[in-house]
Amino acid sequence: MKKLAFRIDDVCPHMDEGKFLAALKMLNEYGIKPLLGIIPDNQDPFLKQRDADPDFWLKMKEHQNEGCLIGMHGYRHVYDRKAKSMMTGRGKSEFAGHGFQVQCDKLEKGLAIMQQHDLAPDIFFAPAHAFDKNTLMALRQTGFKYVSDGRSHQCYERFGLKFIPCRSYRVSVKCAGITTVALHPCLNGERELATLRKTLNRNSACLASFSDLLDSGNYPLAWQLADEKLYVLYSLYLAPVILGVKKVLRPLKGKIKRTG
Repeated sequence: MKKLAFRIDDVCPHMDEGKFLAALKMLNEYGIKPLLGIIPDNQDPFLKQRDADPDFWLKMKEHQNEGCLIGMHGYRHVYDRKAKSMMTGRGKSEFAGHGFQVQCDKLEKGLAIMQQHDLAPDIFFAPAHAFDKNTLMALRQTGFKYVSDGRSHQCYERFGLKFIPCRSYRVSVKCAGITTVALHPCLNGERELATLRKTLNRNSACLASFSDLLDSGNYPLAWQLADEKLYVLYSLYLAPVILGVKKVLRPLKGKIKRTG
């Protein structure tokens, strides 16, 4: 069985609310509700697209009441080191590479901010997919239950946390299983909104609200981790080659049609 759900990343008081609402409205037209990944204390200058909205937290509470799930997307979205992640290898990180207690402190501070505004998320995903074993132990310590990440086709449990797979537009949803598309409308704008419309039209039969995924069964860990590894290898090495070949063949294909 196929399920295609969505999450909206980088939700914060400084975002371009117009683009955020455009994506949300499009999803609502299909009767589905996404996961909203809120940055509790946004300090990423790249994401400060406007002055902070004084009504932001009230609006997030309203979106939750209307059926959206609320998740915590990091703490400040500031990459303060490079470290090896369980998902992406070595790269920029806000969490991976820090000690257990440092990561607990970040999570606790982020939760405290959200709880001040009557939000109590139990879903987490790290900026840049950068998490390590300490992150997962810290998430358990601070009461989280779910991680919106992973490259398998099905949910699995690891370190007492349920992983709900998150892939991208480049991934086909022809295969059975779960795909969560991570949207960044405030950064990618009209181009991503156009792609979202096409994705919704093409996959209308398997669309799901993110909340529908929480009760999905957990599949054997070893099998899902193997599936995940194959996907990562494909996306890093094989997919770029296939894309390059298509770019080379595209003009040749046009010439053949004109001369045919």
